[in-house]
Amino acid sequence: MRTLACEIVDSKCYLGAMISGEGKVHKSCAGPCLLGDIQALFVTREASGAVFYRLLADERGAAMASLASSHAGERLTLTGTVTRLPGIELFAVPRASLE
Repeated sequence: MRTLACEIVDSKCYLGAMISGEGKVHKSCAGPCLLGDIQALFVTREASGAVFYRLLADERGAAMASLASSHAGERLTLTGTVTRLPGIELFAVPRASLE
């Protein structure tokens, strides 16, 4: 288990479709995208300045885009399991942590 501080974003806009910024600026775009089942990303910034993007999932590996939509653009600290997949990591957290 790992505890990570992050921002939840939608993968479509945040990674370039609309370049909508971060935090509150991104929230107005990310919420509707996540409700439309765009995959949620968990973005962490290390002290070194490195940025990591992880797919956000529940403890069974299922997407949680609609559940994450109310937290889009917010800074959160969540605890879960990180699994490395080809080209990206999956961060699986209990569904209850976003309810």
